[in-house]
Amino acid sequence: MFFTTDEVHADAFFDNLQTNTWTLRPKTSVWPKNYSGWVKLASDSANNKLFLFGMNSDEAGSPVNNCLGYANDVWVYDILNNAWQLKHSSDPSDFGNRCTLDSAAWDPAYPEPRHTYGGLAFDSRRNLLVLSGGGNRTTSFRDTWTYNFANNQWIKKIIHNISDCSKPSHAISAEYDPVNDRVVVFSEGDSMCGFSGLKHWYFSPATNTWTN
Repeated sequence: MFFTTDEVHADAFFDNLQTNTWTLRPKTSVWPKNYSGWVKLASDSANNKLFLFGMNSDEAGSPVNNCLGYANDVWVYDILNNAWQLKHSSDPSDFGNRCTLDSAAWDPAYPEPRHTYGGLAFDSRRNLLVLSGGGNRTTSFRDTWTYNFANNQWIKKIIHNISDCSKPSHAISAEYDPVNDRVVVFSEGDSMCGFSGLKHWYFSPATNTWTN
């Protein structure tokens, strides 16, 4: 699936690998608007669900609805019913349409608003979203969070320390490996930590540790 959104569109395209064709799903009445840009969605293939976290409002350099900021909302997309649902927002009264000016009004009980790029995976064994790294205009994050759908709660597993090069920052892709019970993260180069090129990282939800 490819998903793109701005203040007007929330387009979901599905690629049929057997016929090599793309299909555009109709836009629904509820969708993650006021955001723009690209982001990798985490997937729950057993239940035909996709998950979206964060994004920003000025990816193309032009503000969306005069809002220069980032979000920390959790959305779920039901593939079979073509339906979006807002599961969590630090400002639920605004139903996910709020943009946060970087860290302004940020509640530390939730992940700081950011663009996750590819750093979101679904832990199917524990029914948790696993969020690693990401960034906004002022910070590149090296923290790790889990989101529990059962109690609608975020838990910080690894604290943010920008100088800790044993944790990934900007991930290109992340997937849960059920055989080895770990999240595999594929990240780009990190100039702050002195390495270039691409790198694999492994997060263990059982021990809350990163290895590479």
